[in-house]
Amino acid sequence: MQRRCPYCQQVLPEIRLGVRFPNGVKARLFDLIQRGGVDGIPSHELYAIVFSENGRVHTRKTLYAHINQINELIEDTGYRISAYGGAYRLLNRVRLHR
Repeated sequence: MQRRCPYCQQVLPEIRLGVRFPNGVKARLFDLIQRGGVDGIPSHELYAIVFSENGRVHTRKTLYAHINQINELIEDTGYRISAYGGAYRLLNRVRLHR
């Protein structure tokens, strides 16, 4: 669901880590993964939450493509989304290399 200005009803930008996200789906994916914390969010749950709401059929490749695009967007922030153990996690690359 897109956030709108309460006064003019213009669609508000979705900004995460100081980066403007092109659409609400990517912002929602990012938020869910971030809330997953250290344990992450299982990929099958993430897929079900995000893509079961609209009537369109999406494949797991769609989820993977969105994650790759998010990683490109946040590349300069020091964070990245990683998938291992069947779950997606938001990792701080700077903290990992210390």
